[in-house]
Amino acid sequence: MTARAPVDVEVVEIERISGRGTAKTVWVVKLRDAWVRAGNYPGATTTRLDTGSGTVWEHSISLRLEPGTELERVESRPKEPERKDPLAYLEGGTKRAVVTRRTRYVVSPNGRLTPRK
Repeated sequence: MTARAPVDVEVVEIERISGRGTAKTVWVVKLRDAWVRAGNYPGATTTRLDTGSGTVWEHSISLRLEPGTELERVESRPKEPERKDPLAYLEGGTKRAVVTRRTRYVVSPNGRLTPRK
């Protein structure tokens, strides 16, 4: 099996204000048998982007990856609270539930991220 030439890939991570907290999108990259945060991947460069209203932080991460490398986008946001009567709310406390969605991608030979099936 021959090694394919690495390609340039860019991903954006962001944290923004959401209904009951903040929503965050981060990227992780498969490195051998582990997943590492995209900004911590060897050779990654991070550029802070200008933020608009409602954005806590946003940055672009440039990576040089071999085709076939797996990435995962991890999106988390506050879960909509359940409707409770006042007594149930007081008994349950103020737990913050988070909804997390993970989407896997693979780097194509032209540097595009294609969803992994």
